[in-house]
Amino acid sequence: PVNPDYQYSKMISWIGKDDLVAWKIELYDGKGNIAKILEVLETKNVQSRITPVQTRMTTVAEKTSTTINVEIIKYDDKIPEGVFTVDFLSTGRVR
Repeated sequence: PVNPDYQYSKMISWIGKDDLVAWKIELYDGKGNIAKILEVLETKNVQSRITPVQTRMTTVAEKTSTTINVEIIKYDDKIPEGVFTVDFLSTGRVR
């Protein structure tokens, strides 16, 4: 990373030649030790786009992980302008 304030000193990515999916990313701390591993466990074709629908982030030192499963995803849907307001952040409603 170019930004010296970034929390990781190095990233190594495994990207599929055919699908351009970042299947695995290793994140290294300031001392050069591997800190976290992001893995794509499952993809689906959603609206003609290869989309990661199950990912796992593992914290190496603590031997813990979090898995995220995406059940609903839509591309190119119009987002109402009212979503991009402070009021929406407070209420969760478009006015």
